[in-house]
Amino acid sequence: MANRPSDFVSQTRDLATTLLQTINGLDALRKEWDGMNYLDTLPPEAFEGANSDVTKDEIAAVIGTTLDALNALLDEGHATNLYNVRT
Repeated sequence: MANRPSDFVSQTRDLATTLLQTINGLDALRKEWDGMNYLDTLPPEAFEGANSDVTKDEIAAVIGTTLDALNALLDEGHATNLYNVRT
């Protein structure tokens, strides 16, 4: 039988690692967003098919203000918490 306390710790560590990887990935996409000026140049075709349920403004919000808020939170010391437990 699995040890739930150990599983809990392992899952917390795995998810903390995933969160850091996700934020780092969004940071990289933000650089591409800025460098390619996607606010003005991302074509409408990018929002077809599987992406038809989101808008450019929604993507801009994630890559902009939401990412800025997450990074501000990490800058307040929460990054240390995540890095201390990452796998």
